[in-house]
Amino acid sequence: MKRAQEVGEQRLRNELLEQAVALKKKFISDVKDQVENERSGRLSQLSSLSSSIEELQSLTSAWNEVLDTNLKTQHVLLAVEAVRASLENADRPRPFITELATLKELATNDSVISSAIASINPTAYQRGVPTMSQLIDRFRRVASEVRKASLVPEEAGVASHAASYLLSTFMFKKKGMTIGDDVESVLTRTETLLEEGRLDEAAREMNCLDGWAKSLSADWLSEVRKVLEVRQAVDVIGTEARLLGLGVE
Repeated sequence: MKRAQEVGEQRLRNELLEQAVALKKKFISDVKDQVENERSGRLSQLSSLSSSIEELQSLTSAWNEVLDTNLKTQHVLLAVEAVRASLENADRPRPFITELATLKELATNDSVISSAIASINPTAYQRGVPTMSQLIDRFRRVASEVRKASLVPEEAGVASHAASYLLSTFMFKKKGMTIGDDVESVLTRTETLLEEGRLDEAAREMNCLDGWAKSLSADWLSEVRKVLEVRQAVDVIGTEARLLGLGVE
């Protein structure tokens, strides 16, 4: 009887031991599964975080390029305005070689701006160009000589030239945008256009003259063309800079 009781107790202890071992194994397995799940979750989070960081770096790089382009554009526009101000605000011809050099350095890789700068006559930026008031004053002197020449017939002598001078002082001078192809009409229209700041149209009017009238106005037209070339180059550069700012190639 005692022996049977001992055997029963031993069997019970064995069963309890087996259950304890099984529970321990299950506990270890559960812990491993939980650790693996947490590890997988962390790895997934790290992967997602790494992807987000790469996207952020890409966006930052793109944004930096935009900022660099805008900053460069602003610098170019400021340099253009410096050249323009040098031309428009001067009371006498003044060189703008420093402003142009700054502009050229800022736009080294832009072929349009480089070409526009190269189109400017070196004497223009080395010595400056006439102001608008100077061009008007010079035109009036040229116009006076042209009026005299228009009254002198070909193969005229000294007496005819003297007479043309006297007659030119009594000539009736037209005003405004007159109609006609005669010398006085052309001169009147040109002066009106100059006073309105329409230099390009004024040059086209004077370019219509021929003979002595055109010869006498040749130097004045040359100065006007020089000014127009500079203005055109500056306008092209300004337009190109604004297009760059808009991202237009």
